[in-house]
Amino acid sequence: MEWMCAECGAPHPKNNPPCKNCGAMQFEKTVVRQRPEDDPVSVEWECTECGRTHPKNSPPCSRCGNMQLESVEANQFDEDELSGGLGLFDVAKFVGALAIVALVLFAAFSTGILDQTQPPTVENVPGEANESSGLDLSTVEYHVYERLNGERSAEAVETLSLKPDVTTIADYYTKSMVKRGEYPLDESSKEIFERFGSCADPSLTYNRIGYETVSEERAIEHYTSETELANALADSWLQDSGTRPILLDRTSSSVGIDVHVAENGDIYATVAFC
Repeated sequence: MEWMCAECGAPHPKNNPPCKNCGAMQFEKTVVRQRPEDDPVSVEWECTECGRTHPKNSPPCSRCGNMQLESVEANQFDEDELSGGLGLFDVAKFVGALAIVALVLFAAFSTGILDQTQPPTVENVPGEANESSGLDLSTVEYHVYERLNGERSAEAVETLSLKPDVTTIADYYTKSMVKRGEYPLDESSKEIFERFGSCADPSLTYNRIGYETVSEERAIEHYTSETELANALADSWLQDSGTRPILLDRTSSSVGIDVHVAENGDIYATVAFC
């Protein structure tokens, strides 16, 4: 049976202090498990009071201060540990943590930090939202934005910021007109904005460029460039006495713009202000 240093745990073939590793003068016998291989089993030292294990026999216990330690095999485990069992205290801690998470989420929803609802969208809209007759509609929208800010600067009015959440409102209004075949929609702008809740004092302006009578030419085919179409839309609003004040409103700080071409070639456009 091998011996080990009582201080540092270094193994020795026989009881012949001092320890070659640390110089201690006290050796103790190691515990050997009877296996076919006859391998020695390492030991730990367990406090007789609290059960905390230590790598060597060096009282007092680091947890409770008890001076009595006894040797145990290092690979011994409690049956509950092996089965993965949870005690009542562990379950209580887990339930308590879930309760705290639930309260935090509830508070976030209640105060508006997290929104429980998603803004409405319009699906399966006929026509084109990105490109039509060789014109990039996103470029048209940006040119309209530049025209509006150019006019506001000329009138010494603060320029607008192009915001995605406001563009979502314009997109919803335009696509609703196209899908329902209504111009304008049979509901107020206030009702539209209430579904989004992103503006304190919102306003909308919209337009449709099309042919009231049957024509072989589609309205979108009348325009040869994005700038030409953007100017036509901007002019229709800026030159109208009813919509010009909306575009130059000093209380507005952000804007969203959407252009959509229906299947018959009619052009629908909406500008939302916040």
